[in-house]
Amino acid sequence: MEIMEDESREPGSHSSVLDELETAFPEDGPLLKFLAAKDDQHRHAFYLKSQHVWYRKLGWRIMRPLFIVAVLAAVLFSLQRVIDPALGVASFLAGAAAFYVVLQIFAHRWAYKELARLDEVNERYRKSLEELMSELRRKKR
Repeated sequence: MEIMEDESREPGSHSSVLDELETAFPEDGPLLKFLAAKDDQHRHAFYLKSQHVWYRKLGWRIMRPLFIVAVLAAVLFSLQRVIDPALGVASFLAGAAAFYVVLQIFAHRWAYKELARLDEVNERYRKSLEELMSELRRKKR
C-alpha cells in the first residue's frame, strides 16, 4: 500500500517501483524480474512497431507547412513582372527559411498538443491506483 500511495502522489520510473517491490517482497523476486523483462520486451516491440506510423504522421505533418510555403512562393512568383535569376535564388533561400520557420512553429504546436495528453495518462494511472488501493483496503478488513 505504501508503494502505491507513493506512486499515486508522484509517479516514478518503472524500474524504481520494481526495485521497491523486490525489497518489500524478496520471495517474489523471480516474478518481479519476469515482469520487468516482459515490460522491457513490450516497450521495445511497441516502439519498433510504431516507428512506421510515426514516420508516416511526421511526413504528412511536414507536407502541410511545405504546401503552405509552396503556395506563398507561387503567389509571389506570379506577382513578379520580370524573371530575374538573382531574385529566383533569393526567393529560393527565402522559401527555405520560411519553410524552416513554419515547420518550427508547427512542431512546437504539435509538441504542446501531445504534452497535454500526458496529464490525461497520469490522471488515468492515479485513478487506477486509487481503485486498487480501495480494493486492497476492502480485502484487508
